[in-house]
Amino acid sequence: MSALSLSPRVYRRGHAGFSIVELMVVTLISLIVFGLGLTIVNAITRARNQTTARVRASENARLFFQLLEKDLAASNPGPHDMVRDRLPAPPSAAYPLTVSTPGQSTVLEEDLGGVVVDILQFYTRSDTATVTDEYVFVRYFVNRANNTLCRQVIPVADTNPANAPELMDDPLLHTNTIAPAALQFALFDEVKSLFVVHRVWDQTEKALKPTSIPEYQEVTRPVDQALITNATHLRVMLVLRYTIDGGTTYLERTFSKVLPAPWQNGG
Repeated sequence: MSALSLSPRVYRRGHAGFSIVELMVVTLISLIVFGLGLTIVNAITRARNQTTARVRASENARLFFQLLEKDLAASNPGPHDMVRDRLPAPPSAAYPLTVSTPGQSTVLEEDLGGVVVDILQFYTRSDTATVTDEYVFVRYFVNRANNTLCRQVIPVADTNPANAPELMDDPLLHTNTIAPAALQFALFDEVKSLFVVHRVWDQTEKALKPTSIPEYQEVTRPVDQALITNATHLRVMLVLRYTIDGGTTYLERTFSKVLPAPWQNGG
């Protein structure tokens, strides 16, 4: 009878599980890694949004100045004898107070709750397919209802100095409410202000200088001191205010350009 060899049964201990301390350490490390990753993603997204917003603002400003330069290139006093002037915008809808008001202004100023915004307007000429060298009235203004920069073009139907319907069109009406008439003038949004300063070219010093009115006081002086007939240039400043995170963080950029004042002779 052969002997049976019995192999001893081996019992192995199971692997011990993670302790509470180990789980807490692993969880903490995971949270740190996740937080760092989220921070990096947010930073990248924020930088991308900021870059996109800056590029958009630059393109909008370029569009504005291109249109303005084109309009100013053919500007003139028009059939109703506008002057290179700055006047406070009237508080009522009556603009101007009478059609015969002397010295129709190329720059009107208004106060948007402490933010100075100018209305730039002048006569120019526009060639169309059917009419050559046609008078048009161009107005640039900020629609306060939706912060859009608007360009309004009004054909001049009547050249009689006693009748100027385009001048009777109140620019402030387009800045109080979002009306279809105002929306069709919009070029782009996220506009904080449009500001215009008159300048005079000093031939002796070969430099642009302020007018006889002290710097940045054009918006506060009385109307009877507002005439700026010697202005040769306009410094136009466009301030854009845009968000980079959906509405909680805003950035501002100011675009400025010096342009010839409307019509160099007369006014």
